Amino acid sequence: MLNIKKTILISTLFSLFLIPSVSAACDYETQVTLQREAANITAKYESALYGTGEFEIAEGENSEGGHDETEIMEPKIVSSIFNLTENLYVTVENKLTGEIKEYHYKDSDNGTITWDRLDLEDIIEYEIKVYSDHSDCSGTELNKMSLITPKFNSYSNEFYCEEIDAYYCQKFITMDINMTEEQIIEDIENKKQKESEEEQETHEKSDFWQQYGIYIAIGVVLIGVVTSVIIVRKQRKKII
Repeated sequence: MLNIKKTILISTLFSLFLIPSVSAACDYETQVTLQREAANITAKYESALYGTGEFEIAEGENSEGGHDETEIMEPKIVSSIFNLTENLYVTVENKLTGEIKEYHYKDSDNGTITWDRLDLEDIIEYEIKVYSDHSDCSGTELNKMSLITPKFNSYSNEFYCEEIDAYYCQKFITMDINMTEEQIIEDIENKKQKESEEEQETHEKSDFWQQYGIYIAIGVVLIGVVTSVIIVRKQRKKII
């Protein structure tokens, strides 16, 4: 019985000494520093057509008798996380597949983590969590953010989308297009018809003023002169 009491007493004393030492390790000043660094972490993406380094020969000959080469371009999304420090690490979860990757400062390029996407059939959201990599506060979650990256819109390559700025013709989209191809074509034709009618109306108004504007201006001036003469005569009669 005495041995049991001694064991309990020793365990209690050990716990009392151990807990303060662990808590004191991750002190307030360190926590503030980590929070400040975590708040500086940002994420963004860039979407564009990038050169593949491969070239295709254009049909026909140029003026010098040779053939022109054109670099093959392909859509790509480059996502980046910035301002990672040695005190922090991040996890990046692909919400579509559930895949999670972990990045530490040693994996970065001077604090920048970058990854590419070439398979652009889906809109993908990444959940980014920032953790402490400091030895005294290791594993503490400090920040969380979301990065939604677009998919490539195949409609944008179609002939009917040339010089069309509507959303369904943009190359990269972060919201699905709830329209069929037939509906898109019909909407484009309606827009073009409306623009044509507005241009015709503007042209007709412009022609009207070019033809009759001078006469209308002369008429306004004459009305003004006549009105002024009548007013002057009335004022003279009152004076007399």
